[in-house]
Amino acid sequence: KNDISNHFLRAVISNETDNYRAFISKIDGHLENSKLAIEVEQSLSGNEDGLITRMFVHLHHGRHKKIFISSTLISIYSYLETTLEEICSLFSECYGTKLKLKDISGCGVERSKNYLDLVHSIDFNSLNVEWEAIKKFNLIRNCFVHAGGDPYASKSSKKLLKAIENLPGLSVQGNLIVVTSEYLKHILEKIQCFLIKILENAA
Repeated sequence: KNDISNHFLRAVISNETDNYRAFISKIDGHLENSKLAIEVEQSLSGNEDGLITRMFVHLHHGRHKKIFISSTLISIYSYLETTLEEICSLFSECYGTKLKLKDISGCGVERSKNYLDLVHSIDFNSLNVEWEAIKKFNLIRNCFVHAGGDPYASKSSKKLLKAIENLPGLSVQGNLIVVTSEYLKHILEKIQCFLIKILENAA
């Protein structure tokens, strides 16, 4: 097998995505423990009206959870984009191809896919499931980056809302996409499979 698709590179990608999953679980646990600690403290203080607790859950826990989820989502997409570009560069060096990623029109993940398809003949037919998940992920990421998570303010509003309907850990509440850790772990699994299959495809 070509060195590009060797066990080491696949192990690196698996380790990196596993680290993301562990990070998500750790922060989830930290936020829940913080919430519980405040609720216990409130109960022991003898204040039974629950006002302070409700304020904490809404303002502190809810706000921090939203910040964590949205920033992690954007970070995961950046990881995907950067890793794909690195794979393109690696393929170019290993195979000595004159055409480089920068020579392909477009940008981001779509450009990297086109490069791998056109220049290195990667068979994306076997990656349809993962690629469709990534395209939907792109819509969600763009909504958070450019519209603050408001699906109705997105340029691709109809397509985005349709995509959200059948994805685990996603919903729309009011004018905000609610993303859970379940979805982040779901898309990490798809990304991991996508990247590893590209390396295997180059064997």
